[in-house]
Amino acid sequence: MARVVLVAGAAVRVLGVIAFVVLVPAMSGIPALVGRLTVAGMA
Repeated sequence: MARVVLVAGAAVRVLGVIAFVVLVPAMSGIPALVGRLTVAGMA
């Protein structure tokens, strides 16, 4: 039983790290993308 909990905890941690690695660049990239689209729309 303890092993299942450990494996589940490790899986959640790995998924959390992957989500963090994927989302942080996306979060920082979205304002730049919106700014670029706004500038392109004005031009």
